[in-house]
Amino acid sequence: DVHQGLPPYPRATGPVVLEDGVWVGAGAIVLPGVTIGRNAVIAAGSVVNKDVPAGHLYGGVPAKMIKKIHDKDAA
Repeated sequence: DVHQGLPPYPRATGPVVLEDGVWVGAGAIVLPGVTIGRNAVIAAGSVVNKDVPAGHLYGGVPAKMIKKIHDKDAA
């Protein structure tokens, strides 16, 4: 039947955890259940679908590691 529609999709739930010192760029999306570690940076427009370790820069769709942030790189 053309009017039957799509089957229901499971709903993703879970807390989003942003640890101390995290920066999230404009328009970035952090999906349910993701933890972003201390002093990590998420680039603008990124979609974060996995945990991000502390002290790393992630960006893209889906977000991937760009580099480890060293103390000399921090603002």
